[in-house]
Amino acid sequence: MTATARQHYDDQTYCLDEITRRAARVALASYDAVRVPYICQLSGAAEEILLISRYAAERMVVATKDAINIDEARVLALVHIAKLCQGDIAELLHMPGQKAAQILHDLVTRDLAFFHDIQGVRCYVQTDGEVHIQFTDLALGALSA
Repeated sequence: MTATARQHYDDQTYCLDEITRRAARVALASYDAVRVPYICQLSGAAEEILLISRYAAERMVVATKDAINIDEARVLALVHIAKLCQGDIAELLHMPGQKAAQILHDLVTRDLAFFHDIQGVRCYVQTDGEVHIQFTDLALGALSA
């Protein structure tokens, strides 16, 4: 599959169903961070996403000493616990697919995230490390909210 064909396929394929994507966005309206369970449409596995507000993302930029920017913080939160595809990330963050692709590429290049394929769809996960620890604290806070 060519890079262009893969990009189009990944943009049109989702791990989350539409109801879960909507519910996650609504749940975030009242909190800085929420954890939303879902069943992956690709693997059938039970997963959970961490969705954070722009305010929480700003705090993560400070906590990581500017190792990431606000958009990267929001993307990393989504892939902190779960494996998500580019289409889900773009939809959840109301971000153009190309912007999400560029952020994901940059995160992978800097070893802050990695990808693997689930049924031919590239899915991303946050890597372990110093930045990961900051998000773990945020995820635990979201669990108790």
